[in-house]
Amino acid sequence: MACEELQSAVTTKLKALVATLTQKSKELGDDIQQKAKGIDPDIDTTGLDAWVGLDIDIKWKRVDFSLDLPEVKMVDQRWSLDLPQVTVSNQEIVFSTPSIRMKRVQTGEYPETVCKMVTKDVGFGVKIDVPECTVLWKPIYIDVPEPFMQEQRIVIGIPEFRMDRTEFVLGVPEFTMRRQDFSLDLPDITVKNINVEARTAQEKGEALSRESQARAAKLQEEFRENAKLQLGYDVTSLFDCYQQDLTTKKNDALHRFSDGISLLQNTITSMTANKVPDNDPNLMKVKTSLADLTSKRDSFAKEIEQKFVDLAAQQKGFFEKLMATA
Repeated sequence: MACEELQSAVTTKLKALVATLTQKSKELGDDIQQKAKGIDPDIDTTGLDAWVGLDIDIKWKRVDFSLDLPEVKMVDQRWSLDLPQVTVSNQEIVFSTPSIRMKRVQTGEYPETVCKMVTKDVGFGVKIDVPECTVLWKPIYIDVPEPFMQEQRIVIGIPEFRMDRTEFVLGVPEFTMRRQDFSLDLPDITVKNINVEARTAQEKGEALSRESQARAAKLQEEFRENAKLQLGYDVTSLFDCYQQDLTTKKNDALHRFSDGISLLQNTITSMTANKVPDNDPNLMKVKTSLADLTSKRDSFAKEIEQKFVDLAAQQKGFFEKLMATA
């Protein structure tokens, strides 16, 4: 059942309770008038405001009483929230990271004797092969580590956020106490002739007046107790319905914030794993977006939690008024 239907049920039940009280008040007044006729059988009861007799007159005294009864209505509250909308676009990030490479360098030279056979003329037309040796100096090389800044290129999906204004309407119950007025005609006896019959009639009239006042007070008390019992459950259900509606909207909004925050955190983790430096503009932008979105989520959570506090205060105030009435 929608919250509006619960509110309508509370209003309908309250109207029925008031109608019942009005009817019972009329029945009480009619019963008192019937009993008043027995005080003096000869009294003229055709008068509207006064019954006239030989020894006594009965005037009908209007007695008013009021009850402060709860009244409920639904008031639309419009909420505007900035909720995140995310798009992811691939971007190439170019940065340099310190790396090590091996570089071959000459550290010295070492001698190497190289011999070869050379034909020589030793005279008398005789030629022979003799060894001829020379010393050659050759370089000594070693590989040494050399630091350098190596260019890195990665393509990564960078989330981009915009905050779109989202509006929704909440039907908030508002309770007020509205005064309902009721009235009864009670007998007021006037003795015109002092005699035994008149004295007896006066005593009967005074007793009837006390009875009518007591019955009227009891009628009011029974109404209050009945209203407390019948309205208490329905009003609690109405507050529960509103709380559920508010909780649903709260969870939906927080889910959207949570998705955005998770995406940003994952992006930062991925960029860090790829050794993107902390001062890289893209990484700094993502971190700023994360801080901003987290702050907006916290503000929203604080604002909507205050709505729950306000709702609980309304519910408490209503039952305090209902108990005071009862």
